[in-house]
Amino acid sequence: MAGAVHESVLALIREHPILLKILLENRGVELLFEEEQAPAESELGQLRPTQHRADLVFVHPGRQAVIVEVQSRRDEQKRWTWPLYAAALHEREACETLLVVIALQASVARWGAP
Repeated sequence: MAGAVHESVLALIREHPILLKILLENRGVELLFEEEQAPAESELGQLRPTQHRADLVFVHPGRQAVIVEVQSRRDEQKRWTWPLYAAALHEREACETLLVVIALQASVARWGAP
């Protein structure tokens, strides 16, 4: 259960989203919304549950988890699924999580680089 301070901070930002913009811009991060931006739905569950399967996963319990993905071609969908893999494994194992993409072509490596 969230405490009073937690809820107070959220209420303050919900009512005055410009505060979030100012806070992050002072840290060099630009937000792309207006001063009167309304909050979006915060429930992040999947409406269409899907099974995601990484190519290979290694886990050192409680210490580190590594996802290995081999890419032979550009696949724009991977830009959306790789973060899901990492977040799900991070939550499941409760440890540092790494995503390693092994590109089989230089052009794919350039495409997949952060």
